[in-house]
Amino acid sequence: MESKIERLSATMAEMEVKIDGIIEASKNHENISDLQAQLGSQLKQIVGSIHEYNQTKIFRGVMILATNYDILRVFSALPSDLKKSFIFHVSDHGI
Repeated sequence: MESKIERLSATMAEMEVKIDGIIEASKNHENISDLQAQLGSQLKQIVGSIHEYNQTKIFRGVMILATNYDILRVFSALPSDLKKSFIFHVSDHGI
């Protein structure tokens, strides 16, 4: 009986860690969703009128940013004057 209680206690401790991880992931997901939603308006502000060639590069950069959350966080934290250079760099060189 004591052995079953110890196993149950260990299982509950493991579940607690997993639940904490799910809660943390949920918080990060909300943050990422906000950043992804802001990406379009940020690009409108920094890009202005662009040529078709540059538009392709920007789309490539946006796809990279939108799917790589750490890079998206970096981009969002940059000052506006560096964002255009950053998006072109990511488009040209990847991550």
